[in-house]
Amino acid sequence: MCSRTEQQNKAYADLSTALDAVVRANVEAGERPPLDGYILTDYVVTVHYISYDDEGHSNTWTDVIDRDGDTPEYRIIGMLEYAKHIVLNAD
Repeated sequence: MCSRTEQQNKAYADLSTALDAVVRANVEAGERPPLDGYILTDYVVTVHYISYDDEGHSNTWTDVIDRDGDTPEYRIIGMLEYAKHIVLNAD
């Protein structure tokens, strides 16, 4: 695991809790199958920021956040590939 500050540790714990709550809310809404017996073990979050300079030109910044900073690359790639499949095959 990466060395993190107390603030980072709290933020990552809050993110894990929030992501789990979102998934479970989707289950309750009938949008996902039941999670009985499942626990959240990994996640990959992609974030995208945009800013504009004084002339209106955009600058972008993207990051990838995984749960503990040491998720194996093959698992991150697998989750992103699965997400790509879901997005491209959505109804």
